Amino acid sequence: MDFHPHFIKDRKFWLIEIPELDLMTQGKTKKEAMSMLLDALTGLLEILHKQTIHIPMSSKKNDIIITIPDEFTIPLLLKRMRVRNGKT
Repeated sequence: MDFHPHFIKDRKFWLIEIPELDLMTQGKTKKEAMSMLLDALTGLLEILHKQTIHIPMSSKKNDIIITIPDEFTIPLLLKRMRVRNGKT
């Protein structure tokens, strides 16, 4: 499944989010924010699946695409929805 993170400039920081996963982080630069997002996403996936996971990323012009295999995405989506709704 492909995700397209959104960047938001907030004074001195860049916020980056993946709304579908209810995941947001920040950095002083766009590059740092992207690195923080990938680190958070990798951490969530590795805790959930108990294995090391590489997350490929590509970009086209101003669009960044993060691709996560479906076998990892669906459990993550369900877990994030349960957390968001207080059903953990």
